[in-house]
Amino acid sequence: MRRLHLLILLLTAAPSATAGTLQSGEYYLDTDPGPGLGTAFFSGAAPGWNGTITLPPQLLASLPAGLHDLGIRFRDGDGEWGPAMVQRFEAQPLTAPLLATAEYFLNHDPGPGVAVPLPLAVEPGYAATLELPASYLRTLPDGLNTLGLRFRDSHGDWGPSQTITLVNPTDRSAIVDRVEWSFYEAGQLLLSGVTPGDAGPTYDETVLPQGLNVAPGTTVTAVFSAADGEGNLSPRAYRQFFVTYRGDDFRVSAALGNDLSSGISTTRSYSHAISGGGAVTINGVPFLELNPSLTPPGFHWDAGGNSKSEVNPITNGDWNPALGGVTGAGLLNLLGGFTYSSGTNPGAVQSFTLSGLTAGRTYDCRIYTRVWDTEGTGRPVDLTFINGTSSTTVSPSGGLLQDRVPTFLSGGSTHQACYLNFRYTAQTTSFTIRAAVPLDAPAASGSFHLYGLTNEVVPDSYSLWAAAAGLTGSHAEALAAPRGDGVPNLLKFAFNMNAAAADRRILTSGSGTAGLPLIMVQSPPAAPVLRVEFLRRIGSGLTYTPEKSPGLNLGSWQPL
Repeated sequence: MRRLHLLILLLTAAPSATAGTLQSGEYYLDTDPGPGLGTAFFSGAAPGWNGTITLPPQLLASLPAGLHDLGIRFRDGDGEWGPAMVQRFEAQPLTAPLLATAEYFLNHDPGPGVAVPLPLAVEPGYAATLELPASYLRTLPDGLNTLGLRFRDSHGDWGPSQTITLVNPTDRSAIVDRVEWSFYEAGQLLLSGVTPGDAGPTYDETVLPQGLNVAPGTTVTAVFSAADGEGNLSPRAYRQFFVTYRGDDFRVSAALGNDLSSGISTTRSYSHAISGGGAVTINGVPFLELNPSLTPPGFHWDAGGNSKSEVNPITNGDWNPALGGVTGAGLLNLLGGFTYSSGTNPGAVQSFTLSGLTAGRTYDCRIYTRVWDTEGTGRPVDLTFINGTSSTTVSPSGGLLQDRVPTFLSGGSTHQACYLNFRYTAQTTSFTIRAAVPLDAPAASGSFHLYGLTNEVVPDSYSLWAAAAGLTGSHAEALAAPRGDGVPNLLKFAFNMNAAAADRRILTSGSGTAGLPLIMVQSPPAAPVLRVEFLRRIGSGLTYTPEKSPGLNLGSWQPL
């Protein structure tokens, strides 16, 4: 996950000396589209402007780590645009999030961050008992009530709410006497048991029982059945628990809307951009067509012995994009066609292999999806991501339901669209996605639909830094010194120096934020001491080791 340190910028401007008033203002990120073509944030005659620009979270979330430029300019009363004022900021990646806080609500969801808080230590998962005050429970109406539980991670992001049912009794038949439960992973029974209800009106489905030992990132399916005071068992209730809040490798996007929300951009580099059924372009990025008779370079589609098929031109089936808030013309084209196979029964498999990758480089693979059939089985699928000798299978009980997007997003309209995201560091030159109809799925469940796929080359921090400084070609090489100051790019990167101009400064002791290492001899009362003071760039992948040598000869250097 990536979050930006800079969310709000404060800029001020004064009116043109000749025009007298400001009429409008606009901003842009990184590439200047030209006067009048940026994003408007201010309009109306005024002698000046002093305010706050809040950049959309979706826009910030799509930015790669590294340096970026925010440009702002104003148009005067004569219709003339002034020069752009540019503010540079850095987007930095953060570590995988942990759970930080939690909250709950009854019946009405007031929204993230404003429900009743729960104490929670920062940790990778949650296993505790939620005890509601009796005074709180007595205010509930008779019958069924909804308890919602929600977590916020250490990045400040709230997850979707998980809801369970509370029964407020009016007689013995509504009192929970005991709860019978079982926990499964990928269809295999892990643990089962019975929990006394203590004749209370509630039972808690949010707690993982002791003895349930599963690996971080595992999805566990729980089956509950409650017995009332008269011995009657309720229908089975199914719940999914994520043992860690968000896996390091696999995640699901927010619901998609306009083309910008897709995160697809010409500022990013892709090894593959594939569109099932027909070629499309989104935000200037071309997607190559995949169909039964045409396979893009560096891509292979194996239907597992079944016949290959496509839907093209655009055919939405039961999907109503307007109801799902999908408005982007590019997304509508990408999601309008798809490929599939005739293998619709349990055990049928399709495989998609991306080749031509660079071992050791990190990639971000995204599979774009939406509903095709609002009835039927939901189109269950087990996804396995195969990277060299490693494989990760996303296989909740019953499979991922491709035709039930709200099960990915934990609620919302059936007609929403999203992407499934898997990030990996390539072990070899190829990567395979295996889409299988689960063995426990109903007959004729339907095959996996490939609407669109991107495989982004995740840039390293040095490349982003060099590009932000305008370095290209041989001038961008780590050992090059293109500014004539004799300081290689790698040293400037390591010590936070200016790569866009000559820079030979030495670090200021104690307070400096940029500069070559400061080396000095201090003379304390006992004996002189050699002191080396230097910066280290966080997240750079560099190793900093001061060394010493008695004669400056090769092989004579030793760590200090």
